[in-house]
Amino acid sequence: MKKLKVLRLACIVSGLTLSGGALAETKGAPTAHPPSGATRSTKTAPTQVGARATAEADEAKKRSEAAKKAGKTEVAKRLASVAATWSKVAAHERRAAELEAEAKEIEKKVLALRAKSEQAVSLLDQTEARRSRALARLMQLGLNDASPQAKAKEADEADKAPVEAQK
Repeated sequence: MKKLKVLRLACIVSGLTLSGGALAETKGAPTAHPPSGATRSTKTAPTQVGARATAEADEAKKRSEAAKKAGKTEVAKRLASVAATWSKVAAHERRAAELEAEAKEIEKKVLALRAKSEQAVSLLDQTEARRSRALARLMQLGLNDASPQAKAKEADEADKAPVEAQK
């Protein structure tokens, strides 16, 4: 649960939202300082996952170093914290993409297994129907005077008879 909250927070901070099982960017998400040359796209390729957050982290690190050189230690500390947060966001985005890919693979396997089990059930039903039709035809021709259930019951009674005689 905590990981999900962290992921949601990371997505909010980076301007992404979890919708429909995929990461999609939100319009108008607040960003303090977008990296130069960064563009926002609604579809992120697997190699681009976390790229924006990594760029934000790099930018914050640069600004932190600049603040240190300027003698603004408090600002530098805060910017270093921002950079660390962006790095975590990037890691969480990459992990989310990995988990989504795993989930897609598992879903494919589940669908294949479901189809296979439905096919097996269908084949079993067809076999039972064929067996019933064959048994009915044999009974109609007089070649089978008792059903398998009746024969099994007679065999059970025959097995019990010697045991009762010994008592």
